[in-house]
Amino acid sequence: MQLGHLARRFFSFATALPLSIEESDDARSLLGDEELSDLFFAQPAADQRHGYDAGSWLAARDMPMWMVQAGMLHDIGKRHARMGRWGRATTTALGWVGVVPRGRMSIYTAHGPIGAKELGASGADARIVAYTAHHHDGRPPELTDAEWNQLDEADRRN
Repeated sequence: MQLGHLARRFFSFATALPLSIEESDDARSLLGDEELSDLFFAQPAADQRHGYDAGSWLAARDMPMWMVQAGMLHDIGKRHARMGRWGRATTTALGWVGVVPRGRMSIYTAHGPIGAKELGASGADARIVAYTAHHHDGRPPELTDAEWNQLDEADRRN
């Protein structure tokens, strides 16, 4: 990841507004499934904002619903680390210098596979599960290059 992207993410996390009632209703509508909505709304407000904005960006480009949902749900595993912005920033910085994460830091760095496991258990589309598991590692075989590029762009922009 690039430093600029991470700096933007840090400040957007720090200043993120909770979803409005209208945005929350829209998120439920886009997710469709009560279990997926429960996973989405179990996230901290800043992660809900990031997911909602990523999903909305994809929806505005008429992407398939599974991609909109993947944009909304890909970070659900982060909540298990119970970290705020400073913990997340510290974990990322320590990773850059080769420190092996432990405890909550290891949960945070493994948020993709952790969230993917939850999504798989909830019956989410296999492509949502694959994207969530690999969104920091590179395109999984279940996704085309075009799908991957759109999802990656939504994640980076929002």
